[in-house]
Amino acid sequence: MISFVFSHWMTKQKMFIYIIFLCVISMLAILFMQINESIFDQMLYQNTYQDYYEHMTIEYLNIVLPILIVMISMHHESTALWPLYAYFGKSKVTIYKMISYLIFIIWTYLFLLIPIFVLPSFLTVYFIPSTLFLLKLMMVFLQNLIILICVFMFIHQKYQNFAMMLSIFSILYHMLYQDSFRLYLFYILPYYHQDMLQYKYHLIYQCFYILLGLWLSYMKMVKKEIT
Repeated sequence: MISFVFSHWMTKQKMFIYIIFLCVISMLAILFMQINESIFDQMLYQNTYQDYYEHMTIEYLNIVLPILIVMISMHHESTALWPLYAYFGKSKVTIYKMISYLIFIIWTYLFLLIPIFVLPSFLTVYFIPSTLFLLKLMMVFLQNLIILICVFMFIHQKYQNFAMMLSIFSILYHMLYQDSFRLYLFYILPYYHQDMLQYKYHLIYQCFYILLGLWLSYMKMVKKEIT
């Protein structure tokens, strides 16, 4: 059923265009690398260059990911799934639909991360993959899953044109959140912030927040009548 759910909104032609689009987006990571600097400078200012690359990469993902996630999920209430409700039940189809979108978004994120790690490893001297950078990227990924939950909760077939407003709000909120960090804002919307790394259980809270949001989305979609 996952393959059917996937195939009804992503044809081979769309997939080809989408992969080309992801490749172009991924290659833009080269703009944040200090490849024109001498090897000596890269070794001497290794921490400075690495911090700059990590910061710019995360900011870049926080702009690109909201747009990609909305583009992927805005048509989640496709009428092609309605006949399946009668055969398999709405609960089962909804679960498989949510799993399908999660798998595709995870695949998209991994596709973006490969050049982010591979390109600087070959083109620069200063880049050293670290667990801290991976932790930051995990927080960014979980942060953007909130957008998927909002699409499931609020974007219906009649209001698909307003879906892109969610990505715009996410980008603007992230920018404001970075400039004026408050701990209570993290509890309301657990977005990534550098200062949250000092707290021990921030990642657990993010995971719990996402799971709760997915469960509420599931309950809302199951109870919603087909119109």
